[in-house]
Amino acid sequence: MNERALNRQNSSGYSLLELLIAMTLGAFVTAGLLTTLMNVYQTNLSSGKSTTTNDNLMLAMNLLTQTIQAGGYIPDPATGSASNEMPASPSNTPYSTTGQFISGTSGSNGSSDTLSVRYVTGLINGQAGQQDSQLNCLGRGIPITATNPTAYYIFDQTIGADSNGNLTCTYTGESFNPTSQTTTVNEATQTYTLLGASNSSMLKSLNFLYGVDTNADGSADGYYTAAQVPNWGNVISVQATLVFNNPNAALAGQPATYTISKIIPLMSRP
Repeated sequence: MNERALNRQNSSGYSLLELLIAMTLGAFVTAGLLTTLMNVYQTNLSSGKSTTTNDNLMLAMNLLTQTIQAGGYIPDPATGSASNEMPASPSNTPYSTTGQFISGTSGSNGSSDTLSVRYVTGLINGQAGQQDSQLNCLGRGIPITATNPTAYYIFDQTIGADSNGNLTCTYTGESFNPTSQTTTVNEATQTYTLLGASNSSMLKSLNFLYGVDTNADGSADGYYTAAQVPNWGNVISVQATLVFNNPNAALAGQPATYTISKIIPLMSRP
């Protein structure tokens, strides 16, 4: 065999069959890598959604706790009382009796409940520099324009859920003058989204049960829906239950919803 034949044999390269086998093996390896990458991506995405849902659950319950727990609060119980500082106003609020500070409605056909609660904030005993630190459902304190030492400032709010699955608060800020028995609206009634977005369906349902102390021993003798409460003046605690839609419900082994429930005592009660 001469030198030209040897050179032609050495430079002949891979055969077509060898190239096809190599390409097939490469395709299998690439497909395996892509599958692994997609699984990692889906796992990270699912984990992120679960973390966000858990954060939203805790945030929503913290907002409810802060607002409900303050029900019936007055700045200086030594010199004031709920009956003096919270007037009955059945025309535009759910508080039909003087001193009432909590009420609610029961949802129908699986819809969410609402809870209305109010409490007083302002100058303690009319003394400048002794304003309390109560916040409304929006995390705001008393507006500067309402610091009138002769009037009480009332945070009036209704917690609920809208049709998009958002946690909402309908809030009104008003001053009440106990001498003249007049109420002035300082912050007009408006509904705010506390948690959620316009195109989301985060919250499936929001429900409240009310702990009623029927024998004045400081303990709830039973928990009732808003429609069943025998006397709103005897409510000492609220059981709030939030049911959130699970964003990973389509994945195998995932529940459709997450539920969190908490009993919240009213700090104005013994």
